[in-house]
Amino acid sequence: MFAEINLEGNALALYKRWYHFSLAHLKTPTLYVYLHRPLEAIKAQILKRGRSYEMGISEDYLKKIIQSYEQYVEGVKNVECLQLNLQNNDFMLDNEVFKQIVMQIEKVLMNQHYLD
Repeated sequence: MFAEINLEGNALALYKRWYHFSLAHLKTPTLYVYLHRPLEAIKAQILKRGRSYEMGISEDYLKKIIQSYEQYVEGVKNVECLQLNLQNNDFMLDNEVFKQIVMQIEKVLMNQHYLD
């Protein structure tokens, strides 16, 4: 996702070759977990962290990244995708939110196990 936005020419071609080579040697996951945060929440988090190297990230770039993730998730076939909206939740600061995320992931994985 980031490569398509940040690389071009030979660098992108090299990345794609390495990516496809790697895919051929890795086991396909049974679950993707997409932790979605709206643009405004992402921008607020960047400001809150105050990291100088993040301050220059444009809103347009963030929109492209969000759109890229959403398109990827929509295009995933044969793998279950658990999408969690974290608009007002920060699992890094709130242990209860983290526990809820883990429980949701475990629930999906347990269902997969029993369906196999």
